[in-house]
Amino acid sequence: MIETPSNGRAKIFKNGNSLEVQIPTKKNWFVIIFLTAWMGGWFMGETSAITTLFFGDIPLFANAFLIFWLTGWTVVGLFCITILLWSIAGQEIIKIENGVIELGQQIFNLKRSKKYHIDEVRHLAVNPTSDNDIWGMGYQRNLFGLKGGVLKFDYGLKTLKFAGGIDEAEGRLLIATLKINPNFKQSNFG
Repeated sequence: MIETPSNGRAKIFKNGNSLEVQIPTKKNWFVIIFLTAWMGGWFMGETSAITTLFFGDIPLFANAFLIFWLTGWTVVGLFCITILLWSIAGQEIIKIENGVIELGQQIFNLKRSKKYHIDEVRHLAVNPTSDNDIWGMGYQRNLFGLKGGVLKFDYGLKTLKFAGGIDEAEGRLLIATLKINPNFKQSNFG
């Protein structure tokens, strides 16, 4: 049986000289199912600790330790909730408009992004990828402060990597699309 060629994951919206690229996360069902089950246990631990803290008859030292433990437990739980929501409903947004490239991540209506002047962008190209990711999230990790992506550019003395969740072939297509966009010049590419 012959494989059907992939149509890609990115959605490209053009409006005059403006361009928006939306890249949904790749769904890793193992991570989604594992974190959903883990969150059930996390919730039980959280509610048990809160109940003990407010309604239990325990010594002051144990109370202080429980507050310390509960703080760490809550932070880890919120981090895991963020990973779970990113895995289910996250998407990367790349906007090009009026000489500015905006790179952002969005979960539902919550969005965080940074803007860069296209005049300062150099060596915009495909970033050779590594297939050594044991969690299967590939280059989608940039939401959590880890750098990665199929595309990259230099901005001053910093290299920014973005467009996680797509393959190199789709990255090359996005570069070709950006090359014909009037916001970019040949000097932006490497």
